Amino acid sequence: MICYKHNKKKLTNIQMLRAFAAIHVVILHVLAVANVYHFSTFDTSSPIQNWGKCGVDIFFVISGFIMVYVQYYKKYSPTKFIVNRFIRILPLYWVLTAAVIGMHIFMPNAFLQTHFSINWALNSLFLTSQFLEKQRPMLFDAWTLEFEMVFYLLFAAALIIPKMRFSFIATALLIITLVITRQASLMLEFLFGMIVAVISLYKEPSVRVTFCVFLLGVILLLASAIFQLEQINRVILWGMPAALLVFGLVNLPQYKNALLRKLGDASYSIYLFQVFAYLLFYKALTYMHAPQRFDVVYMVLCTLFSIFLGYCVYFFVELRLTHFIFNVRKNLGKMSGSASDRVID
Repeated sequence: MICYKHNKKKLTNIQMLRAFAAIHVVILHVLAVANVYHFSTFDTSSPIQNWGKCGVDIFFVISGFIMVYVQYYKKYSPTKFIVNRFIRILPLYWVLTAAVIGMHIFMPNAFLQTHFSINWALNSLFLTSQFLEKQRPMLFDAWTLEFEMVFYLLFAAALIIPKMRFSFIATALLIITLVITRQASLMLEFLFGMIVAVISLYKEPSVRVTFCVFLLGVILLLASAIFQLEQINRVILWGMPAALLVFGLVNLPQYKNALLRKLGDASYSIYLFQVFAYLLFYKALTYMHAPQRFDVVYMVLCTLFSIFLGYCVYFFVELRLTHFIFNVRKNLGKMSGSASDRVID
């Protein structure tokens, strides 16, 4: 039996977890860039500094959860599902990647360690860089989107099977096949999220059990800060605690905080645009010959600057792009006699 609360309440806890994950990754990269520009003495190889990487694992688990959760209620066809995913992911990514390509062509001195090529640009645009070029995409942080896209394609393929439970099993088998063939162990984190969704949809756990699971996830995630990534596979180190966190936050009472919810809504833009924000910030400090003794202040300001610009990109670019594309899609649907669904999850 499905939990009644899921039919009535928006999962605001998950939006806040998205905000946490995005900010976590931003802090990680700000620390690293501060070192590159000699505005920090932090050891970038320390476990605590690397701990920021767990934000990516949280995103992957959330994606696995959301796809099953949304599909359970919406019942999208494979085509409609993958088109919705493309509209959600690609427009903003293409805009920002085009900006990076333009910078490579017209401002090549802005890049210290990369060399532009047409193949790299094309593979970046189509999110195949790591699989065909064996390197990160031109928009460096977008490497995670390539894993996301693989998951979406696998999930869409599994939706060809009519019954939801069989689609779930098919997706799980496809992911496990990838892992067994040593293509990408990170794909397991999407599977963790799918399992959390199935458990949450079909069984209502007690508040006590839910809180204990959530608390265990918090403890394990905090404890992971003392381990080197090389010591333990990140799927175990961060993926499993992330799954426990998602389970707890889905099934606990939903907390409402307008600021965190808005940051969660903007998490995709914050994540993608951060590279422009923190590089601009530290290049400006270098140009102004800012004193290095205020390094901690700079890092805090840079983090806030990155979050602010990311939210601006969300509000002024991502939302408008998405609405424009769905309006075009709706009008085309009317012309062909069928209106398209404008809801994007």
